[in-house]
Formats: sequence, structure tokens, C-alpha cells
Amino acid sequence: MDSEKVVLTVSVTGSIGDRSSNPALPVTPKEIAKSAVDAGKAGAAVAHIHVRDVQTGKPSMDFGPHVFINYLPHVEWMAERIRDAGVKPELEVFDMGHIEKAKHLIRTGRIKSPPLFQLCTGIRWGIPATPESMIAMKGLLPHDAAWTGFGIGATAFPMVALASVLGGNVRIGFEDCLYIEKGKPASSNRQLVEKAVDILRLLGRVPARPAEARKLLNLEG
Repeated sequence: MDSEKVVLTVSVTGSIGDRSSNPALPVTPKEIAKSAVDAGKAGAAVAHIHVRDVQTGKPSMDFGPHVFINYLPHVEWMAERIRDAGVKPELEVFDMGHIEKAKHLIRTGRIKSPPLFQLCTGIRWGIPATPESMIAMKGLLPHDAAWTGFGIGATAFPMVALASVLGGNVRIGFEDCLYIEKGKPASSNRQLVEKAVDILRLLGRVPARPAEARKLLNLEG
């Protein structure tokens, strides 16, 4: 597989937020599907989707002031259910301790190798979106891991560049960034993807197509 190929994931719509922040945010199933297809035509090979209520378009879960506690026995249980269903999980890690927990799941056979990691940076109270942070997280990954990195808000596009330079895959979309540039709301996920593709091409990278992405991410079938 060509080492210049990069898997670009579009994060179509997040688990929080509504159109008050950006009227172009897709919220209904039809809007989410169309947005994902349009982003695919622009270069995205993977769609990262959060389910919303079919009737209201409201998010299916809410971060807000709440705390999500992923204590080890529960994480082990979830990993076992995913493994038994024959699904490869995307291991979203928001700090370096999360990587160690994921490596425990791999060592104990709850997650099959090669694993798939998502390095999430810039989320409040998680690891910051800096070159030092992403390099440190990458250094802790298993040697055979496929990985994607992203930042949120103003760090989203700089992290596209950094992740690709470090040999990872990239992610962009309304879940991570509502603006195409400072002070200018994005008109669509496709517009965000097009800008990310421009960044990749300037760095000598090429967005992978879906069939190529399956191989790069070590997906079966």
C-alpha cells in the first residue's frame, strides 16, 4: 500500500450541540447521511457518526456537566462484547493513561491485534492539542497499531497537518470544528473535508479511498 495514502475520517455530527452554533450542522438522519455522502465525494473514506433522536434531532448523549466513568471492569466487559460480535473497535484515547488501559485490553486478548487507535487532543481536561502531546501519545502506541489523530476548534486543521506528518490518519468535521477559518462558520462537512484534503496534498499526501482505507486500517471483509 502506498505510504502516501492517508485515511480521512469525517466526523459528521457530534454527541452534543445543535444548530445554534452553526445552522449548517446536520441533525436528522437524512441530513447526516447526505452530509456523509457529500464528504465522501470530497475525499473522506470513513464517516464517524453519532446517533441522534429520529423525531427531534437531539443528541443521543450529552457531555455537558456530566462525567463518563470508564472503570476497568466495565471497559473489559465492553471489549469482550465487541470482540465476540466480531467487530474491530476504534480505541478513542483522550490522555496517555487511556492508551495504557487499551494496551491492557490487547494483552489480555479482549481486543485483537493489530489495534485501531484514535488520538483525541484538545478536549477540555484531556491532553492538549500540541505537537509534544501527539508525539508522546504516538510513542506509547503498540508497534502494529493503525492510528488517527485530531484536534478540536482552532486546533483542528493544525492537527490534520501534524497527524499526517507523523504518519497517522486524519479526521475533520462538524463534531470537531464548526469553522472553516477564524470567524467564518463552515457551510458543510464537505467544505471542511476539502480544506483538509488541500492540506494533505500540500504535504505530499493523498486521501485514501474506502477500499484502500480498509487495508490501511486492517479491517476484515
